[in-house]
Amino acid sequence: MKTQRSFIALLCLVSVSLIPANGKTTPQPANMIVHLENGTEKTIGLRVSNLRQLRTTVSIADLNGTPWFKDFAHKENNYSKKLDLASLPSGDYLLRVENEKETFVQAFAVQGPELVFFQATQPEPGNSPSKTAVYRKYGNSRLISRFFVYDELRVGIQLSNVLDPKTKVQLHAPDGTVLFSSETGEDVGYAKKFNLAGLGSGTYYFTIRSNDLLQVQFFHMKKETILLGERQVREMEIAAPGMVLN
Repeated sequence: MKTQRSFIALLCLVSVSLIPANGKTTPQPANMIVHLENGTEKTIGLRVSNLRQLRTTVSIADLNGTPWFKDFAHKENNYSKKLDLASLPSGDYLLRVENEKETFVQAFAVQGPELVFFQATQPEPGNSPSKTAVYRKYGNSRLISRFFVYDELRVGIQLSNVLDPKTKVQLHAPDGTVLFSSETGEDVGYAKKFNLAGLGSGTYYFTIRSNDLLQVQFFHMKKETILLGERQVREMEIAAPGMVLN
């Protein structure tokens, strides 16, 4: 807890100047626009525009919901800050920008001295948008994952070509609380439906951990409607024995 308080205090002192532009700009479903820049020495340049003076929360937490930073913008149209993440321990995190109208979430990993954004995946051509095949960087295997919305209260997940018997599937609440957790076991396939009756509105997410691969699938619940969001993936660059990396 002391480490978290020190980190939050450090962020309050950070300059609001941004890193030279080499990042990405992500337009959101309505008007909010988020621009992220991955700088050197574990920093993120964050610039948000078109907030429409709505009270907006900017936060960083790990995938289990442990908070590391929180800030607010109120009655402002723009927000900018350079986030110095040098005190964050290695692990996986979510950066959130959200207000009553919109939510933006970007997963990132702290790997020793480096900070890496998770990458959004694209569906395989000719298949449903809920299907994504993810290749491991160094190897021929792939894990195929599918997510389905059956109705206003049920969402499902299917995995195939599961080569790691300890592949872990978890469902998280918006605050990171783990609502469900299981391992796939020895089977190469996995399927489960989730009844979400009784859950409140917000951005929930599944995590799938398989060896060096981590997928995060976001989905949004509002007024008994489920909408699949972006899927973001992180792979550790671990070479097989004897492999030469260029």
